[in-house]
Amino acid sequence: MIPSRTLILWVTIAWALELSVGSEVSNGRTPHDQGQTSQSSPAAAEATRLSSLVVTLFKEGKFDEALPLAKQALGITEKLFVEGDPQIDIALNNLGEVYFAKKDYASAKGVYQRLLASKEKKLGDDVTLSPILDRLAFLFYAERNFHNSEESYKRALFLREKNLGSSSAEVGLSLFNLAEFYRFHKNYKEAESRYEQALKIYGQHFGSDSPNFQEVRENYTCLLYENQKTDKIKELSKRKELYSAEHGLVEGDVLNGRALSLPKPFYPKEAGLQSLEGTIVIKVTIDEMGMVTDAKNMCQEIPYLTQASLQAARSARFSPTKLAGQPVKVTGVIVYNFIHQ
Repeated sequence: MIPSRTLILWVTIAWALELSVGSEVSNGRTPHDQGQTSQSSPAAAEATRLSSLVVTLFKEGKFDEALPLAKQALGITEKLFVEGDPQIDIALNNLGEVYFAKKDYASAKGVYQRLLASKEKKLGDDVTLSPILDRLAFLFYAERNFHNSEESYKRALFLREKNLGSSSAEVGLSLFNLAEFYRFHKNYKEAESRYEQALKIYGQHFGSDSPNFQEVRENYTCLLYENQKTDKIKELSKRKELYSAEHGLVEGDVLNGRALSLPKPFYPKEAGLQSLEGTIVIKVTIDEMGMVTDAKNMCQEIPYLTQASLQAARSARFSPTKLAGQPVKVTGVIVYNFIHQ
């Protein structure tokens, strides 16, 4: 089973491949249809029309409707152009993205492998291969081919470092992807070093208030909780201050000891039947009056225990936090440890 955070990564931080309408020139390659130029033939116009529809349907979330059109567009371009033509690459990319959105990972993998081979042949070790490698790394993970998943993530990192420099934001993405991979495989040492590097890069590029920095910091915090390295969490909070801008929201850390009222979550009967246990970390926002206004699960999802923790966290009460004498909103975490008895 793929960890849920891996899937979240793809929709929140990874720079995904984008669908495109077939508008690139064919670089002088001879089309299969020798009677007309590839760009002006009725067949080429139809392929462009279909690609445009695929993009529209994809953006509307109508993946089932987009799939046959994406297949048809690829079939037309394959008849018009020789293998490796940019038009075929566009059609492959579009089809791969539709398969990926439908979570048909086996079909998506075959398409992306073909796209990668096409681009490798033309471009060599070009940085534009990196997003395809990221996709393939995820797909290898989905089929539990962890070796190939790790190697794909590593190669994407190598290409970004080689072409963009070791401190580029894109390198930060690759480091984060690898950190997540190692975290899910309980490799604390390898995960920690990648999180540290990604934090530094995102902090320098975007600041500590950016979604990129916050995502890495939260998942790094989860790694520390999951490995009982809570002594490093305060150090991590100080790291945030290095890149912090002035803002009204004050960032807290563990809030358990600061609560006026901290209801204990019940241990659900269903959890007992499955002998479930573990640590649940709930991120909360507390308003100027000390009331919890928002609560969400931050780390691992454990059935029944997560829901019980969220319910308890929403009922917690705190003393108002003041900054320069004025009550302010704060964020922090409430940690619940469940032990099956």
